[in-house]
Amino acid sequence: MLKLKWRLNLHQRKTRLSNFVNQVLISGVVSRDPQTRKTPAGIPITRFTLAHESAQKEAGLARQVELKIVVIVTGKDLQIQLTGVTTGSSITVKGFLNKSVFRGQDVKLVIHAESITKE
Repeated sequence: MLKLKWRLNLHQRKTRLSNFVNQVLISGVVSRDPQTRKTPAGIPITRFTLAHESAQKEAGLARQVELKIVVIVTGKDLQIQLTGVTTGSSITVKGFLNKSVFRGQDVKLVIHAESITKE
């Protein structure tokens, strides 16, 4: 009975969480060359850092925004969109946020790319 109840709660939680939106659209300059590796299954995964600077309005006031964030590109189809992207390239990334623990570092937010457009 406890096992069934736990499974129901897990299903309810997944259903409830699936209603949230997690979508990012950000442009910037590649500040670190893309580095590609392959998973044991042969799937290419590329990581690079995107630097973003902009002016945003918050509470009616101008706010300067500067940040760097890691972008993760998974799969052969998206690798094609990275052709010619190097340090200094201006790009726009569409994707979603996720947490990442990379080689003992603290938990960070990263963007998992769904599309990349060169500007």
